[in-house]
Amino acid sequence: MFPANVLKVLIATPGDTGDEVDAIIKSIHSWNGRRAEAEGVILLPRHWKSDAVPLVNPDGAQSVIDSQLVDSSDIVVAVFDSRLGQATEDAVSGTAHEIERTTEAGKPVHVYGADERICDI
Repeated sequence: MFPANVLKVLIATPGDTGDEVDAIIKSIHSWNGRRAEAEGVILLPRHWKSDAVPLVNPDGAQSVIDSQLVDSSDIVVAVFDSRLGQATEDAVSGTAHEIERTTEAGKPVHVYGADERICDI
């Protein structure tokens, strides 16, 4: 046993990034295995497909993801491939909403994308 701070890492993505999500989670687990004890930090990967509990909310599905994952995350890694994802009431996609919400909260966001241009945002 060792003392450690846990950083919740939200992997924010549209639905077409399954391979990328798997690679990020694998990399985080690898980092934890090599560095967590020495650094006193454990990275906890979280993603909407595996970590959000499906609930009905009058404010919509994005508000469920916000309350369960986005607002409690310490850092966001956003990944895009060939699409932005589904639009929300206030953003071009759920992932874009999560980036904006996290940035407004003053938390770090890292955005990665495919080499191809998706659209102008």
